[in-house]
Amino acid sequence: MVHGRRAGPRGGRGVPRSVPPRGARRDGLGPGRCVPAVLGHHRTPRVPDRLSFGRRHRGGRIASGGLTWRFVVSHPGSSIASVIFQPDPVQQAVLDHVRGPLLVNGGPGTGKTAVLRERFARLIERGAEPERVALVVRTSRARTETRDVLLARLAERSLPGLQVLTFHALAHRVLGQRWDALGYPEAPVVLSSADQAGRVRDLLDGEDDPAAWPVYGTMLPLRGFADQLRQFVLRAQEALLTPEDVSARAEARGLAGWLEVAAFYRRYLDVLGEESEVDFAGLLVQAAVGASKGGPAFDHLLVDDYQDATFAAERLLVDLAPESLVVAGDPGAHVFSFQGSTNVPLDRFAELAGAQRLDLAVNHRSPNGLVAEARCTPHTSDEFALVASELRRAHVEDEVSWGSLAVVVRRLGTQVEGLLRALDDARVPRSAPEAGLALPAEPAVVPFVLAMRWIARPSAREDLAEALLTSDVVGLSPAVARGLVRAARANGVSPAALLASDAAFPLEPSSEARQLELGAEEEDEPDRPVLTPEERAALASARSVLAAAEARTSSVVDAFGALWRGLPYAARLVEAGEAGGDSWQGRSDLDAVVAFAGAVTRASERPDASVEAFLLALEGGPDAPGLWPDLPWTGAGAGAGEAVHVLTAHGAAGREFDTVVVVGAEEGSFPSLSRPEPMFDLGILERDVSQSERNRLRLEDERRLFDVVASRARRRVLFTAGDAPGEDPAASSRSRFVAAAGVTWQDERLPADRTPLTVAEAAGAWRRVLATRSASPGRRLAALDGLLSLGEEPDRWWFQRDWTGTDRPLHEHLRVSYSKLDRLDNCELQFVLGEELGLEGRSGFYAWVGHLVHRIIEDCENGEVERSTEALVAAAEERWQPEQFPSFAVSEAFRRLVTRTVLPAWMREYGETAALATEIGFEFEFAGATVRGFIDRIGAAGEGSQITDYKTGKARNAAKAEENLQLGMYYLAVQHTDALAEFRPVKSVELAFLRDDIRGEIARTAMCFTKDNEPEYLAMMTERLTGLIERLAGLYRDEVYRPSPEAKCRVCDFKQLCPLWPEGGEVFPLRVEVVGS
Repeated sequence: MVHGRRAGPRGGRGVPRSVPPRGARRDGLGPGRCVPAVLGHHRTPRVPDRLSFGRRHRGGRIASGGLTWRFVVSHPGSSIASVIFQPDPVQQAVLDHVRGPLLVNGGPGTGKTAVLRERFARLIERGAEPERVALVVRTSRARTETRDVLLARLAERSLPGLQVLTFHALAHRVLGQRWDALGYPEAPVVLSSADQAGRVRDLLDGEDDPAAWPVYGTMLPLRGFADQLRQFVLRAQEALLTPEDVSARAEARGLAGWLEVAAFYRRYLDVLGEESEVDFAGLLVQAAVGASKGGPAFDHLLVDDYQDATFAAERLLVDLAPESLVVAGDPGAHVFSFQGSTNVPLDRFAELAGAQRLDLAVNHRSPNGLVAEARCTPHTSDEFALVASELRRAHVEDEVSWGSLAVVVRRLGTQVEGLLRALDDARVPRSAPEAGLALPAEPAVVPFVLAMRWIARPSAREDLAEALLTSDVVGLSPAVARGLVRAARANGVSPAALLASDAAFPLEPSSEARQLELGAEEEDEPDRPVLTPEERAALASARSVLAAAEARTSSVVDAFGALWRGLPYAARLVEAGEAGGDSWQGRSDLDAVVAFAGAVTRASERPDASVEAFLLALEGGPDAPGLWPDLPWTGAGAGAGEAVHVLTAHGAAGREFDTVVVVGAEEGSFPSLSRPEPMFDLGILERDVSQSERNRLRLEDERRLFDVVASRARRRVLFTAGDAPGEDPAASSRSRFVAAAGVTWQDERLPADRTPLTVAEAAGAWRRVLATRSASPGRRLAALDGLLSLGEEPDRWWFQRDWTGTDRPLHEHLRVSYSKLDRLDNCELQFVLGEELGLEGRSGFYAWVGHLVHRIIEDCENGEVERSTEALVAAAEERWQPEQFPSFAVSEAFRRLVTRTVLPAWMREYGETAALATEIGFEFEFAGATVRGFIDRIGAAGEGSQITDYKTGKARNAAKAEENLQLGMYYLAVQHTDALAEFRPVKSVELAFLRDDIRGEIARTAMCFTKDNEPEYLAMMTERLTGLIERLAGLYRDEVYRPSPEAKCRVCDFKQLCPLWPEGGEVFPLRVEVVGS
């Protein structure tokens, strides 16, 4: 069996762990026989007595050579319990301590936890009664881990139980044995955090005497005030301050409001006493009183992380008066002062009678030193990509198991979700972060949180609307959702109406159908919300589910049940989570939602089980009442296994990993001086504290926290930061603590020569080599061979052609048409993107319908279809293609439109008389350009002709005939084209709206020519067409295309590329410096 230095990612600090890490592979060795993970590798049962790993070094970052790891093998290695602890001299003195108080002081990694565990095991082995030896740890996670280690260490002994306890569990045991000595009629009930908050709320609700609250009376109904009082009564008890103490100190300092708080404190304690109840802080106080009534409850007490104790915990330990009391702590690791803990008990421990002190100095965690690096990226997204890349590189190149890697963020924030998504995109397995970090930030949970905020907070719905529409609750694309919100506001309706009811804000059936009805000329009408049938169905479903959940807001579990059963998103989660193969992402998402459901269940057991109360608890983090497991001694669950740990800075305290990546090492995070102060700060009772002194103390806390985070790593710690766009790196917000630690920041640009870790990275790297003409032919051929072996398709790559040369113009001769000039007239940017670059999306089914109508009319005029309504309808029925439409319902709607309205209207208006020409093409030279196009119909009109263009939309927003560019170009075509000379003179031009068939007559926009108005019309159209051609020539010459603020943008495909629209604005606005002359 492997002994000596730690062989896995879990276990105590600085010594070998004596239990296989969670996730170690079982290889058929029988019950309890596991293959330990040595430095992250699943090894075979045979373990050599010396293992040497040559680690790759990057560019001189580590001066020393390869690390050699020493493992001592004891024979026979038949059980993990045969681990031999090899203490350093100071640790040996701790093990040899016999009686009295002993303080073990040491920095991170010096083996404080490990020596306490070993002392506990040896006390049992030497015959101490297991029930009278207790090891006290700070957290439930530490308790679970320590029990695992000790059970394996003492596996050959039959034990009634191991007394590994938190402070609250220790107090619970003492109070359970001595409650009668304290005058309780029965064992007092320990209130959960939720119940304690409920008691405070109930007492405040019963305060009906305004005279009792002259200062804070107006705040009594506020939930925030109740929470401040809840925290106060806990902190006061932890500080061993009675209500009388608070009242006396407040009166001495002239704090009138505190007298009201002290009186409430007394009423609170009296009520708990009458009900035989104690809260968590009172549990410690009452246990301390009970500890002094009777003999010692324990012979030996061992306490870890004593730097974060409370005065009540200190009194409990002292009054227990064990034969030996050994406490371990690190003054530099005191980071939980905001939770009411203090390092004063550690500092004054030496004042106890007969107290001794030992200082651990050997760094067992990093005997060869810690490699510290700092990388800065141009943007936060690059920072997250760097983090994912470094984790994969550590796993692949440095052979570190996933479970030995950790990512630490300062706190829960808006960027945590982006970090988690980056890890998921890079397929880095990660554990669900700690509760306060996971639930609001897990991408899979966000839709449920948004839905709960929607149903519980009607006043916030306007701000939530767009986020809810784009989330998986509805599932609209960001562009569609933004358009709906903008349309709602343009119509004077709150965006919340989109999810209220159809009656509040009716929606059109689909954007394509709407555009067919409107026609091209109506694109500038006021914005109206338009959706595809699928989008309409998703919105209607979400509206129904949210309404059902809103009816249940008094119970968070009922509301969540309505969301879970009703949202299609929940079914997709289950389907993805239960899929086989490599669907680890689906399982991870489902695990996160299961954790969320657990929090909902716990919240439903609170006195206030409403959705709003749950959200307040959720947004308050792990210290919020009632959301997390209430009893600190009930356990925190199993470990994460082989997955990267994602932790907050405080959540990383007491942990140990091979490699730690600290994300967001910037001012505002390290240090963060913005933590809100409690309303009732006990320090005010002693003296006034200036803001500068408060900031100085907080800065000291932050420095200690930074040191704790950095010291979690055994081998390597990496700090990352993302510079703000356009910011001078020299004046950036990189953390001062990193520089103070002697670590130099390096700008990170993800070097191209770095060995790729994934297929995507390999493809990108080899494409760069292939495209680098200065690279050697051998390297380029090797890159090409690698790309082909990956199955890459070069014909699908972008940027395969060189830049177009500027030695000759793109268009030596101009060719224009109505569609090109109309788009140019609307917007230059739309013209170049759509006409010149061809980036416009494929036409939808509305264009297909329009083309079908024109084709059937042309065939009828040419004699291919009989000139009758029945024949026209039959041709449409025969040529109809339902597969062109998104649904059968949409297809039927347009089929009826064509067969019942459009074609019968044409037959009535034009079908009785044959046209002189249909779909006749033209081409003529004009102002240095060739003008081309097709005229729908030229019919007889007296002694001349009439030019008709068919429209399938409505006429209400169409331009006047005398202003219509299309009709003007047709008129000029007849005047300038010799092939059309037979149709002169033109008597009239018209737009025929076949869709607008009202009372047997279609809508028309027409202009008849006379000898008075025709010269003016000819001159106007000549000038207009000449101006557009000259404008186009200038654009081709200058190649500068600007968007038009007056353009018709409603159905433009290029809003994301247009700076006039929010989605097309600059992501990183350039900083413009004005230099004086």
